Amino acid sequence: MKKTLILSCLFASLFTSASADGKLTSTSSVRMTDDNYPGLTVMSALRTVGLWTPFYGYTEEKEYDVFLAGRERLLLFLGWKESLSIPEEPIPIPVAEMRDVYGGNLFKGNSSDFYKALDDLQNTDEGSWTSLIDAPIELGGRYAVKVGIENMGNLLHKDTVEFMDIASLRLWTKSSVTKTGTPIEATAYLNTGYPYDPATIYKGTEKCQYRLDYLGKITLEEAKTAKGETIAQEQHTVKFNDLDKTLIAHRDSVVVSVEKPQLGKYRLLIDADWDKLGEDNGFNYMFDVEDTLRVTSQLDKESYDLSIDEEALLSLSFDFDYPYITSTINNVPTFRYYYDLGVHKKGSSIPLVCDSLVLSHDSLATKHFNYQHQFRIPLKNITDSMLIASGDSIEKGSLFPRKMNLTLWSNFNGNKSKNTYLPIIITGPRNPEVVGIDDITLCSDTDGKFVENKQLFIRKNGTKYDVSGRRMK
Repeated sequence: MKKTLILSCLFASLFTSASADGKLTSTSSVRMTDDNYPGLTVMSALRTVGLWTPFYGYTEEKEYDVFLAGRERLLLFLGWKESLSIPEEPIPIPVAEMRDVYGGNLFKGNSSDFYKALDDLQNTDEGSWTSLIDAPIELGGRYAVKVGIENMGNLLHKDTVEFMDIASLRLWTKSSVTKTGTPIEATAYLNTGYPYDPATIYKGTEKCQYRLDYLGKITLEEAKTAKGETIAQEQHTVKFNDLDKTLIAHRDSVVVSVEKPQLGKYRLLIDADWDKLGEDNGFNYMFDVEDTLRVTSQLDKESYDLSIDEEALLSLSFDFDYPYITSTINNVPTFRYYYDLGVHKKGSSIPLVCDSLVLSHDSLATKHFNYQHQFRIPLKNITDSMLIASGDSIEKGSLFPRKMNLTLWSNFNGNKSKNTYLPIIITGPRNPEVVGIDDITLCSDTDGKFVENKQLFIRKNGTKYDVSGRRMK
């Protein structure tokens, strides 16, 4: 029986060659075998696939011919071609991990799925298993690598590799766009790079400073020349600790944090007089603090009787301040809002009544959006059979009242928002004199209990409804 547990063509190109001296390099892999386990092959490879940019992120993905600080992939691949005799004790543990030579920055692959492979190993003629670390090396330096299978002879490879980096000023931030009520947060990192000379890396008097300016509710083009109002600034004396640990890069940081910023654009200016940075000693970074679309909805009544009410009135209020509306119809800023009333359950969506609001005008791109609207929802489109099929019973054992889902959503700035639901309560059917309803039935004694395979008849008795049933033929 042939069984492939995990196999990915993504990794095939990593094993086209093996290091002649058994060392992990940036362009080859290590292949390991042991005479005690014929048919078992263990291979590993390490690649730099993305470099740090001046901001917290990576360049476009590619493979580099040297190890550089950035995004790294460490791969462990196990393959077997015949039934293997695996020792029961101790349990073999596949490992794929890295840490700096001082014990920090530990990260490792997940071997939990390997144990699932072991359960089927005796019944497997050919199979494979992979473990992949895809994680960042934030600091250049010398790192210890351990990759292979523990407790199984020559199938474990240990090595050290060095990741190069340059002295740098880099910025970390969660996002350039944040929502109202969320703080602006950023950290500027000054990095020694690797390798470095502790005697010449810096004098100890270097400064790093930042200034955060509020530019207002303006466009990106306007922000390029706007002066703005300074709302936060700091000057920081650069300090690197543990420079005697020369096998790892070191860094200092400057933290920017503003609680409850007002809506609009912000420009962050960061620069340092540290000569190791050369011309790359500062930059500007733009933040946007955006509003959140607020929609309030209300129905004109708490419940509706289909024999009396012909429509429901839905009142809506929309409010949004900045950055205004950018989605378009024929190059005009446009806002859309939709509703439908019907069946909305997992696996099904059957709108019975639906309508939409479309607003399109040049002023939507420059002004605070505040608008009220009313939808008149025709209830006459809802038949009694549709109501029974689509509505949810509110009181156990009773046909009425029933709840239908009114689904609301907006298309705002070109993106559809998450659906919200508003219940419409129906207290009675359209034709209370005689209504036949399939599939939802009651007992013939009209006590309101549901019984399958019956036919319902609902008759109005004053303000109440009498329900009787007969067995279907």
